[in-house]
Order: sequence, then structure tokens, then C-alpha cells
Amino acid sequence: MKKELFKKLLRLLSLEKDQNYDVLDFGCGSGRLLGKLHKVVGNGSKLIGFESSQKSVEKGRLRYPNVEFQHEKFIDAFSFPDECFYSLNSYIYAGRKIELENIEKPELR
Repeated sequence: MKKELFKKLLRLLSLEKDQNYDVLDFGCGSGRLLGKLHKVVGNGSKLIGFESSQKSVEKGRLRYPNVEFQHEKFIDAFSFPDECFYSLNSYIYAGRKIELENIEKPELR
């Protein structure tokens, strides 16, 4: 992940260093974003990545043992109670176009 993109994402999320967060990343690939987040957030944070590619999940589990990976189709992955995550993040990096979305709990807006 490019340094500039990661810095932009951290600003967008307003994460405080060493604070605990529960973060869910859909389409996490091999988990590079969550691996980088693990270095910033507190040890009590729960980082979960969903990925439809079994190969990417296996790679991520080897590289980032502190991240929970789930291999599922995204439509089947919604077994979490409402409002249990601080943030739901998705990013698309295609060439030079970058889109970032952040959906926070309503009470945090």
C-alpha cells in the first residue's frame, strides 16, 4: 500500500495511536491495510478482514497473525450485530484514481 494512501486513510478514520478499535475491512486481499493498522492501533484492537480469494486469505494469515481473516462471499458475511464496529472501510486503488469511504456509527458523527 502506498504511504500517501495509508496516511490519507488514517486521517479519514481519525484513529488515535495506541487506542483500541474494532475495524472491519471488506475485500482485504492479503491484509496489507490491516497489517499496517495493527502497528498503529492498541493491542486490544480487533482487526477483521473479509476476502473472497482463499489464496489471499491464506497469505494474509501467514503474514499477519494478529488479524482475523474470513474467507467468504461478502453478501454472506454479515453476521455481526448492528453498530458493533467503530468503522467500516473500503478503498479502491485503480491506477491513479483513489476512492475512500468511511461509514461510522451514527453517534460518532
